[in-house]
Amino acid sequence: MAQKLDISTNFLADIETCKSWVSSSTLSKLATIFEIEVYELFKSKKTPDDETKETIKNIVNDISVTIEHSLRQITIKYLN
Repeated sequence: MAQKLDISTNFLADIETCKSWVSSSTLSKLATIFEIEVYELFKSKKTPDDETKETIKNIVNDISVTIEHSLRQITIKYLN
């Protein structure tokens, strides 16, 4: 891979361990090697699992209930 990117193996290792960052030309070469667009190198491939989705759903629901309760309290306070 280092040879295809025209960089040293040490620099490639630094990239892989987040000790160094790549130039735009190296990113372009990497995208070409994988036959993708450069922006796709930054896209997350992970999708939330069912447990995470359920947790997010519960948090959103809790926030909605809290907001609804607060709005009721404000309405009661200012309309009475």
